[in-house]
Amino acid sequence: MKLSRISAINWNKISDDKDLEVWNRLTSNFWLPEKVPLSNDIPAWQTLTVVEQQLTMRVFTGLTLLDTLQNVIGAPSLMPDALTPHEEAVLSNISFMEAVHARSYSSIFSTLCQTKDVDAAYAWSEENAPLQRKAQIIQQHYRGDDPLKKKIASVFLESFFVLFRFLAADVFFQPRKADQYRGPDPSDYPR
Repeated sequence: MKLSRISAINWNKISDDKDLEVWNRLTSNFWLPEKVPLSNDIPAWQTLTVVEQQLTMRVFTGLTLLDTLQNVIGAPSLMPDALTPHEEAVLSNISFMEAVHARSYSSIFSTLCQTKDVDAAYAWSEENAPLQRKAQIIQQHYRGDDPLKKKIASVFLESFFVLFRFLAADVFFQPRKADQYRGPDPSDYPR
């Protein structure tokens, strides 16, 4: 078997400035869950109702599922179509960061939640037909032959699906937030 020649990536010779721009953005946003004091959130977590805690855990396990899909299948599937070695490095970085994001949810769970509740949330993400269907649609494009569809699937996964999950949680909690910021009821004042 003849092995192909490997070229060292030279960050001093960049053919597409966007590669360096994205690399710098990614590395400037780098963080690890172990460096975030999650225990500071315990008092706030304890103020949530059981339903709110369950919703939060489900949102996070859904995000973990999508992060895992992006880490294991998504970003790696884009690499063969990369135009430069720098773009490949960017995609490798994205893949790694998706693994870090998935790990962060586990850190949150181990800090705030009971194991039985976390296990139930993960089971929910695996059994939830709409969530699984979304993941299957994205996965189908990642495993397909069309590079443009792979990139579109990646954008949908990173933007629409992920942001929608946060939006759904925010909408659920909105009445509660409004109560925190609402001033006194005008009917409380004498006329």
